[in-house]
Amino acid sequence: MFDGFTKNNLTTSARFTFAVTGLIAILLLARNVQDWRSPVSGQMTDLSIGADWVAENAPADAILMVNEPVPAYVQMRRKTIGYPKALENIENYIVNQGIDYIIVAPKLQSPRSTKLDDDIETQLLPILNEDVNKFTVVYHNSKYNVTIYQFEN
Repeated sequence: MFDGFTKNNLTTSARFTFAVTGLIAILLLARNVQDWRSPVSGQMTDLSIGADWVAENAPADAILMVNEPVPAYVQMRRKTIGYPKALENIENYIVNQGIDYIIVAPKLQSPRSTKLDDDIETQLLPILNEDVNKFTVVYHNSKYNVTIYQFEN
């Protein structure tokens, strides 16, 4: 009688294990199909916009000022420096850091947006667009709202 009780418990445990495993497999399969049909990369801000231009036109030792320095480095393959906290003395910051190019782009986020941060629109862009002799637009992608300025000191 003790043996029969143990066999029933093993059978019930095995069925339960297979059922849970099957349920997990179905959930993982559904998630993979969802990722295949709508990949996360298509929902995130694309930091690679402008990377081809940088690769073809910017020297290997160029320094880029970007809003997302760590993830942008992976795409740009150049030294990247973040925007300063205060944008009032931006030209001094650019000169002190040795920045050659300023990349103005939407921040990294999901869902993807082409809108720039308010600080960038109200403080940085007016400075960059004010003096075309110092800040020259060398690349612009209107679809993704990405602009690259070259700084001439």
